[in-house]
Amino acid sequence: MNAASKTTELRIPARLHGMLEELARKTGRSKDYHVRKAIESYLEDVDDRELVLVAIAEGRGKETTSLEDIVAELGLEDAIYGRRRKTL
Repeated sequence: MNAASKTTELRIPARLHGMLEELARKTGRSKDYHVRKAIESYLEDVDDRELVLVAIAEGRGKETTSLEDIVAELGLEDAIYGRRRKTL
């Protein structure tokens, strides 16, 4: 932990606490480590979700191309589908 770190107290259900203790025991890492990693992952997911929502909002009303058309255009059917896929 570096000098710029802060302390936060947190209450969690007994079931989660038990799971956290078990994870710490199995991995040899501290409970603090796993809580910190979980928070980092969650915050990154929230940021990613916000970026997606902005991109969707900005793309509304614009011309789009389906994934199937992109795959066909790039000739990736065999790599992705394992065979040439027939379109309906």
